[in-house]
Amino acid sequence: MPDDPDSGQYKRDFITWAMSQAQALRAMRGVTLNREERSTDLLRAIDWDHLAAEIEGLAHRQRQDLAHGLGVVVEHLVRLEFSPAWEPRADWIATLRAERDRAAAILRQSPSLRPEVAAMMQTGNDEAVSVAADWLERQGATAEAMEARMRRFGTGYHPDQVLGAWIPIPSAG
Repeated sequence: MPDDPDSGQYKRDFITWAMSQAQALRAMRGVTLNREERSTDLLRAIDWDHLAAEIEGLAHRQRQDLAHGLGVVVEHLVRLEFSPAWEPRADWIATLRAERDRAAAILRQSPSLRPEVAAMMQTGNDEAVSVAADWLERQGATAEAMEARMRRFGTGYHPDQVLGAWIPIPSAG
């Protein structure tokens, strides 16, 4: 292993860089556990700045995935609640369940994200409502789109409604 990590490798070939960093970390763990003297050379082989940035990036991507999934759930809840169309409901419910399952898996993997759910929903709710209302308008359901915006814009749904098993009953229109 080189004395100085090739951080240029990070830019040239992320996979090769990641694999070499993983190898260095594993080797360092072995050296540390066995109290070998090679630890200084191995520590120099680790690209600390990029490694730390990538680890932070993984956490950021998990947050983004969760926020996106919550938005998809809200969009489909709006469709289910306000659309007069019956034919696509089964597909919407399937999407709703898949996204809820995905969100639940992320929250099981990273329970520290759970307190962030309400803020994520508050941030993304209006966009998801707008996307669903725009879809309703394109389907010719203008009155329903207006009702969705009036009733859900700025208020959205409760986190228990988004993450739980709740499926809205269509509004009487």
